[in-house]
Amino acid sequence: MLPIKSDVPLRGFPFITIGIICCCCLSFFLQMPFLARRGLVPLDFVYTVLHPSDGLFGSAGILVSSFFLHGGLLHLLGNIWYLWLFGSRLEGTIGPFRFVLIYFMSGIAAMITQVANDPLSTIPIIGASGAIAGCMGRYLVQHPLSRIILGIPPIFTIRLYAVLFLLLWFWLQWNSMLSSHPSANRIAWWAHIGGFCFGMLSGLLYRLFPPGSKVKQSTKTKRTHR
Repeated sequence: MLPIKSDVPLRGFPFITIGIICCCCLSFFLQMPFLARRGLVPLDFVYTVLHPSDGLFGSAGILVSSFFLHGGLLHLLGNIWYLWLFGSRLEGTIGPFRFVLIYFMSGIAAMITQVANDPLSTIPIIGASGAIAGCMGRYLVQHPLSRIILGIPPIFTIRLYAVLFLLLWFWLQWNSMLSSHPSANRIAWWAHIGGFCFGMLSGLLYRLFPPGSKVKQSTKTKRTHR
């Protein structure tokens, strides 16, 4: 099942989403074979965290730049589509500044989650999937009852509430992580899980503690005691 449409309307022009898509495409088509191996290597990253003087700043740069590298055209196109479908709507809902924060912080959380669960791996981690998963987790909190139209080959379509589709997607990631053998696993399932959980948690915290709530409460208290 492929999500093909959301009933959440676009609000304004999604500059950040399109900018990230352009960066991913440019990185993919300009990257040379040796650049594809410039992803985040968990063992190297753990070493630099434990020995900060040996290039922690460089590892942080590789961590962020790995969001824009992809292992193949299908990997790139799949990420671009999910980013457009969920990211463009989310950007219009929470604003470009918060959106770019959620995107990069989710990506960092996704990478760290993957590293924490396989710290001795020497396989580079690349791709925007973890950051996009964070956008999907935040979308779940922002628009749980919106409808997602899913395409089922060859011609069928169904409509599902976003909360059902996204929780199903999360369950599939979790189940794939449990059923795959680490030595043969080429997909960073933990990164998907970590990014999604971070995005969802950020949305829940924002709803529970909206910015300015303490200021408003303080003002109300002052007015009450006059």
